[in-house]
Amino acid sequence: EKKVLTPEQMGFAKTDEGDGKGKPVMITAHLWQAVLWPLLYPGEVYVNINGIDVNKSGVKIKWYLVANSYSSLKERALDIIKEFKDEELMRFMVTAILGDGTVRLMRQRNGRPKPIIKLSIGGAKFEEWKPILSMLRGLGINLREINDESKGEVQVLIRYNAAIDLARRIINNTPLIMRALFDVLNIDKWNRLKQIANMTPRRGSSQVEVAGIRFSVDILKNRVELRTVRCSETKINEIIEQLNHVYGEGIDIRKRRAGKCAKVIIPWDEIKARNDIKEKVVQKLNEMLNNVNSDDKKEQLTKILTELINAP
Repeated sequence: EKKVLTPEQMGFAKTDEGDGKGKPVMITAHLWQAVLWPLLYPGEVYVNINGIDVNKSGVKIKWYLVANSYSSLKERALDIIKEFKDEELMRFMVTAILGDGTVRLMRQRNGRPKPIIKLSIGGAKFEEWKPILSMLRGLGINLREINDESKGEVQVLIRYNAAIDLARRIINNTPLIMRALFDVLNIDKWNRLKQIANMTPRRGSSQVEVAGIRFSVDILKNRVELRTVRCSETKINEIIEQLNHVYGEGIDIRKRRAGKCAKVIIPWDEIKARNDIKEKVVQKLNEMLNNVNSDDKKEQLTKILTELINAP
């Protein structure tokens, strides 16, 4: 069905898709894009060898592909993306990053690799990307925007734990047939995304998954709370509905404003009362305890852990 592949189509619509008199067009020297295009647009696809791309890395065929069975959604892409659920947003991101992004593992002085996912967005197009970046921030993914005036573009950097989180989300939500195709085509960016997804987050990473939703563990004076932030009322309601679906209407869920966004919070008493949530928080607190150097912090975490473990 055409609908199934819309997120991946939109990833190219916001990056590499060209203008083909109302039809989706791809001009590329990358074989993987030429193979993927007919999968995204099943039906009549016009294919032509448009030229030869010669550069320092070698000689490549330049492909020209037109999806004649479809109308281009390039001009409507933003409106479509705004309605995406979390899974669809990640499927959009995979083709956006593979098409126009950078995925790197930089070696640091201590020898450890630093994961970086970068999108380079033309200055004129950056306004269109702001709602998309806001959606990513709403999922708890930290972004850094750098205005590179010399190149006339804005670089969006996603680094360290945020890059690991994003890579994991992208891979977990990419359809199996596409994962298999990307593996067979041996796409460099895809391979590096998988490497990043398999990395261990840096110290201080404190998230647990509850009902399929990632929550940060907030350490307060003598207790913890679970928190996730969203900048869309629809997303907030979806989280609350999911928690109610899994745990029943009786679960205590709290909502607090956070600027233009809102926090969904699972409070301390609810953590103690739900064994599956308690086990995940105990495991995370033990990890944090093993990684802190401050005696005061260790004492604080130990007290919280003791109370949590002994909760009936």
